[in-house]
Amino acid sequence: MRTSVLLLLLVAAGAAVAAAEEENAEEEDEVARPTLFGEHGPPPFFDYDCDVANTKPGRVADWNEFYAYVQKTVSFNEADYSFPEAYRHLLVGPLAEAAEKECPLGVLYLRVLLFYDVYHYDSPSHDEIMGAADYIQYLLRSFPVYAIALSRWPIFYVFDHFAPTHREQSQYFCDGEYGVLDWAALREKSNRWMDMKRSRTGPGDVDALVHEIGDDFLTILRRKESQNQAQEECEFGFYFLIANQVVAAAGRETHHLPPFNYIMDKIMSGIPFMRVAACGWPIFAVLVIFSDLNKGIWFFGGDRKYLRGYSDWNLRRDELSPLLPGGLDFLSPAWRAEAGQGAEALARLSGPAFQHEVRARMHRREEADGEPIRPLVREIVEAALAVAAATSSTSSAGASGRRMAYVVLLYGKKWSVILARMARRLRQLQVVHPLLVIAIGEEASRACRSLAAGHIDGGDELGQPPAPHVVCWSPASQSQVHRFTAIHAMLHLGVDVLYMDMDTYLLRDPAPRILEQAASGRRGGSPFATQAGEGDDAGPLEALFARHADADCINIGVFYLRATERTAVWMSQYLAWYHDHPFEIDQRGLHVFLGLWSKQLSIAYKPHDLVKVRAGILEDVNEIVIGDVGWAGALSRMFIFHWCHRPIELKELELNAAYDAGDALEAYNLPLSLALDSNKAALPGSAWDKVLLFRDILGAYQKDSPPERTFCW
Repeated sequence: MRTSVLLLLLVAAGAAVAAAEEENAEEEDEVARPTLFGEHGPPPFFDYDCDVANTKPGRVADWNEFYAYVQKTVSFNEADYSFPEAYRHLLVGPLAEAAEKECPLGVLYLRVLLFYDVYHYDSPSHDEIMGAADYIQYLLRSFPVYAIALSRWPIFYVFDHFAPTHREQSQYFCDGEYGVLDWAALREKSNRWMDMKRSRTGPGDVDALVHEIGDDFLTILRRKESQNQAQEECEFGFYFLIANQVVAAAGRETHHLPPFNYIMDKIMSGIPFMRVAACGWPIFAVLVIFSDLNKGIWFFGGDRKYLRGYSDWNLRRDELSPLLPGGLDFLSPAWRAEAGQGAEALARLSGPAFQHEVRARMHRREEADGEPIRPLVREIVEAALAVAAATSSTSSAGASGRRMAYVVLLYGKKWSVILARMARRLRQLQVVHPLLVIAIGEEASRACRSLAAGHIDGGDELGQPPAPHVVCWSPASQSQVHRFTAIHAMLHLGVDVLYMDMDTYLLRDPAPRILEQAASGRRGGSPFATQAGEGDDAGPLEALFARHADADCINIGVFYLRATERTAVWMSQYLAWYHDHPFEIDQRGLHVFLGLWSKQLSIAYKPHDLVKVRAGILEDVNEIVIGDVGWAGALSRMFIFHWCHRPIELKELELNAAYDAGDALEAYNLPLSLALDSNKAALPGSAWDKVLLFRDILGAYQKDSPPERTFCW
């Protein structure tokens, strides 16, 4: 690649920020334009998709029903953008104000449709056109461009669809301008590139054109003078290049996004959308591509499981901490104080007192809100109570009195089979902590309920240890975000969590080792010292994460979080950040939020008031290891093997071989870790043969020395 996106962004970041700051300084004396939310923008965890607006009493519309209509009318290059008369009452009449408050982006979409319906088929006056356009502009500037684009409402699709109906204004083409760039040549390339994207031309031809456009942008960014000159020479050509870089940065180097987003926000709030549509540059078309980033329908690929939209979360912002009254504003100082102190207090309560206090707080919330807690929220509270009951029945809290759950995210039919094997493995290891399963989809939910009822293979055999208590929670949408909503709720309910991916295998119970490190305060892992922290930072660790043994960033396949006043609020801040910025990656965000060192890993929009938690790293070379990376040391020291990014077919084969080995030794009451380290030969088809097969699998990933550690991006 002749000009890498990374290089472009590294050069761009400082320059764009400087330009934005200068623009800010010039506008300080201007009167701020009104928005829906005043000067602060939408609140954290805002319901951009209006997915849960229907759950509030007194709603004026079924926005999910309206979105179902939108889905039927919008498809790639074939869409019906006529105004739906059935929804006119949401824009005109006594319900209009309430509808806009309930779902402002849904209303914005309708207003754009109505604008073009009137613009083309009626004979509005100039004042009527401008009045309608100004109101659309008012709604546009109330939201970040990325939030509009990444919502489920196809707003930029409509603008792009109707752009050709505006007579192009040749003064914005910049034909004949040969200053910093040959702007006419760039415009020709930009429109040719967009035609290729729409026709889904093969990546080879498109990539070559992308490189050319990238080189043009780099030419501008090399000197500050060139940036100013470019904006003066060709305003909309420059904006097209900025929009392009938003798409490029959102795909990977997200920490470079804020200055580009700042400029795009200024464009959408300050320049009439009709002028953008008539400028002759495919700016709206680029924003259509950006809109697909978290959907993967038309321009971007990827596994839907790892993409996320605002409507994936299923919970309102007032429901994230299940026991707090809805009248407390999420992440306000009062909310933070009550949420943090409440989590700390619950974590310290004994079993019966915990059960009583949780139910009392739930009742107080319902009385304060004047309505019952929704079933989905009640179910996560009941899951915490079930964890507490299981903890009390097995005395797994020990002298500390703390409750902890193993947590897994179960997704899909194949993994439902593995769940039963995992539960049996936990029984073999005599794990005393309950297993909380976040079951995504009906098949996963059914498999979990079966295990929760005690249906574990071999569970009735004489002399077998008791099966682990299995607790289920099944959210409505099929999205991986629910591992975080469930863990967030557990922390707020005073329950510690030990999370594991489903593609991990436990050679030994890791909980005693992890809890011992947390209690000691040892941070672990270079560049952390191995001794406990000092001063205000001393004390038990509140977070411990696995890490890539060949890199300087965490891996979220295994991690531990302790329910404290700080971690409860910290996790709330993470949840809000992760929800509000669907272009960000969960793992990178958690690394930065933990305050762990990394040479170059960064994110966008980190909270300025982020709560600091005491965090550390689990041993990643021999104890909690990743197959792709390799491991070094002794099998007897290994706790967890994580297949991580291995091909799914290989992963499934080797995982089952691991469980076969553990099951084969169950009758012998012999630890698998000991058998792996001592067994040298076996009869074909025997129990020991299965142990040897698993040892061979592990041996294939073993290295003579620890992997060389490099830097994460």
